[in-house]
Amino acid sequence: MELEIDRFIFGDGIFADSPKHPLHGRTFSKHLLGEANIPLMDGREDGEEFQCAVALNGLDDVDVWVRNVSNHTDAFRLTMHNGGKYYPDFIAKLRDGRIFVVEYKGSQGADRDDTRRKALVANLWAQKTGNVYAVIEKMKHGHGMAAQMLESIRSKPQ
Repeated sequence: MELEIDRFIFGDGIFADSPKHPLHGRTFSKHLLGEANIPLMDGREDGEEFQCAVALNGLDDVDVWVRNVSNHTDAFRLTMHNGGKYYPDFIAKLRDGRIFVVEYKGSQGADRDDTRRKALVANLWAQKTGNVYAVIEKMKHGHGMAAQMLESIRSKPQ
């Protein structure tokens, strides 16, 4: 299996041309682009992916994060064994300097074969780079989203 790590840069102009998510009074104080410039998320504001963003924003370990935009030239992506690209949902810079890559999966998507293949490649990337990757579900083994993220962040050596 080949592993290609495409370059990703946290920058102010990233995703400037992407549709934005209306926040309707919500705040994301740690989003890289500011609260008015969050790239569109899947689903509704009360949806699970949006709630995953809320949990990510609330973690003390997170310095800054961004909603990753699939198929965008500036997006973080990993190359799959078949040559396809994998664009995880969220990219965060942790206070300790590591990158935290988060894929949110609803209860039906977490056990799919493509999710397992993506996690295999992303975990290999994390192992080789010293960064962190996690597939987050609404509830997993009795833990909510924030607890799952913290477990991933703190279980990987810095």
